[in-house]
Amino acid sequence: MSDDAARTRVPSDIRRRAARISGESLDERDRLIQALVARVSELEATCHETEERVRERTEIVANLSHELRTPLSSILGFLQLILEGSVEDPAEQRMFLTRAHASGRRLLEMIGHVLDVTKLDSGMMEIELEDVSLDDVFDEVMTLEMPLAQLKKVSLSEIRPRGLTVRGDAGRLKQVLINLVGNAVKFTPEKGHVAMKATARPDHVVIEVVDDGIGIAKERQTAIFERFVQAEGATTGRKFGGSGLGLFISRQLVKLMGSDLSVTSEIDQGARFFFRLPLVSA
Repeated sequence: MSDDAARTRVPSDIRRRAARISGESLDERDRLIQALVARVSELEATCHETEERVRERTEIVANLSHELRTPLSSILGFLQLILEGSVEDPAEQRMFLTRAHASGRRLLEMIGHVLDVTKLDSGMMEIELEDVSLDDVFDEVMTLEMPLAQLKKVSLSEIRPRGLTVRGDAGRLKQVLINLVGNAVKFTPEKGHVAMKATARPDHVVIEVVDDGIGIAKERQTAIFERFVQAEGATTGRKFGGSGLGLFISRQLVKLMGSDLSVTSEIDQGARFFFRLPLVSA
């Protein structure tokens, strides 16, 4: 390596110190070596962090390019059959349109997940804590998720007293419950049951979504809150589809509201996801 090339690889401040210590004590040279090693370690850590972020972004793009095709193809296929007149029965047309709508929601959900992860990573996710009526939130989630449950032939119910008010972010709370209920319906077989519950305690409300679906192995119950992981144990592109980001985002949103999202489950015994929010009034 030429002298010029060598100089470009050593930080200028260390080169200046090296030039001054010719003939000086070994202690000074040791300090110089330690400073150089520390600088190299910093650069290696920065490079590793950059490579990890690039890998994550590449994985997001690769996963979505695969996952987005399924709902988009379904939407186009159902609409094409109706436009071509291949489906004349009104009931059958409605069924096809319902499925196209469900596929559209899935498509929108995956795009929203990517945008939310970007906001969380950049620290730009906004949370506005306020008094939130659980009546309003639960009613809206039930309205939005009932068509999916009916399409899957899964029973969806709510169990709670009326009139509960909690401290949280109404929009983000609704988003978390939509994610949890949607997951519960997805991983519950036909004729199964999903329930959204709220239980008042003296100073807080326990909010939970329970199902009697496929369950989650104990060794997976930490991993499912990581990116690109789902309950059945592989990364995105699996049997049940989806971005693999919903539980990661949901847990981060619950944490931003001052709580944490937890799970209890056993294989073939369903799952219970739960968190708590401060009680304002009951």
